[in-house]
Amino acid sequence: MARLMPISSTKTGDNRGVCIACGAMCCKLGGALAMEEEVEAIRAHGYPDYFEQVSEGAWMTRWGDDGVCPYLTDDGCAIYEVRPLRCRAFPVIQMSSGEVFLSQCPLAEQMSPDTMEESKNLLLQTPAAVLVDSARHLSRHAAILKMRISRYGLRPIR
Repeated sequence: MARLMPISSTKTGDNRGVCIACGAMCCKLGGALAMEEEVEAIRAHGYPDYFEQVSEGAWMTRWGDDGVCPYLTDDGCAIYEVRPLRCRAFPVIQMSSGEVFLSQCPLAEQMSPDTMEESKNLLLQTPAAVLVDSARHLSRHAAILKMRISRYGLRPIR
């Protein structure tokens, strides 16, 4: 399945050091949207199930008032090898409108144009209904998400 294809996030393919130095701010933006096959892969690897269903075939990680992903540990992402597409694609992000943007996180300057395009194309495969349902699910946290996302400059990827 295309959703489980690896994405080489940087020109070197290794971004853990960059993420740790940044403080993994992207993992503190609320729940991560995951498709059913991604959730199944996480469960199959024996990780705890922190997901709740938001629409047919789509799930989101539960998170508390702090907005931190439950899979984020002091050592980084506990599910790094099987993390969902939206986590692998970052700093390429997709809004509920379907538009795709490049976030100005430290990884953005290291991301190759080919990887950026690959991430964009994979994100664009997400059904519009899933985007709407996930946005509805996150709406109760709109104020905190808006504040946290505002830390990143966003530019459209054409």
